[in-house]
Amino acid sequence: MIHDFLIEEPARMTALTNLLERGDVELVSTHIQADEIARTPDAEKRERLKGVPTRSTPTAGIVLNASRLDMSAFADAGPIEAVRRGNVNHTEGCTDSGNRAARQPRTRNQ
Repeated sequence: MIHDFLIEEPARMTALTNLLERGDVELVSTHIQADEIARTPDAEKRERLKGVPTRSTPTAGIVLNASRLDMSAFADAGPIEAVRRGNVNHTEGCTDSGNRAARQPRTRNQ
């Protein structure tokens, strides 16, 4: 998860903060990441993970027993199934893959 990578080194969070303040990047996250963070057993690490500044977006696709219906959007199942390949253990990651496939990259001028 990108959150882990960012909190490993304080310089990464500083660099991210600078990029966010300039409007050069936007870090988006879904309930999948929020759920993963909530399950982090180490309370200190969990709080640091929660501190990563993100904009919440619905998952692109709904998967029973994984998606929150109020935080998901109907979408083509193709990208999800292409990643999952019948392995239900990959379901959470697949909804994020569906997000990447369904959304166009945003630039600073959009």
